[in-house]
Amino acid sequence: MKQVKKLFDAAGILIFTAMVAVVILQVVCRFILRVSVPWTEEMSRLLFIFLCFWGVVVAVRENELIVIDTFRAKLRGRARKVLDSLISLFMAAFFAVILAGAVKMAVSVWPTRFSTMEWLSNGWLYVAAIVGSGGALVSIVLALLRELRGGGPEKEGE
Repeated sequence: MKQVKKLFDAAGILIFTAMVAVVILQVVCRFILRVSVPWTEEMSRLLFIFLCFWGVVVAVRENELIVIDTFRAKLRGRARKVLDSLISLFMAAFFAVILAGAVKMAVSVWPTRFSTMEWLSNGWLYVAAIVGSGGALVSIVLALLRELRGGGPEKEGE
């Protein structure tokens, strides 16, 4: 599992680096060389979307989602575990709906192309949602299984 996390984190760094490189290329070409490179805007947007969905997976995996936990903090013991399990199930249902919708959309728009990158399908926008929601769903299911076995949340370094 540790190797999968490292690989996933490295892929996120690679996506971020590619996005920054494309934006720098866009700025240099536009403002220094005075040359228009139209595909850089769409590519940077696509990479940003991938990065956002990649971040969702990492946030779910690390249990670092933004939450308002005033009510949860007042609960103790079994009640808190039941609430945590219900929240996880609702999150899993949410990501399952997103995953199903993203697959449907990817299939329907796959024949269309970006306007400045005719070699790239618009379906890649939804592949980002598929990867993000699928990864989040896997993380939630693994955390629920760990909790059911009595292992509790995964600690850093595991």
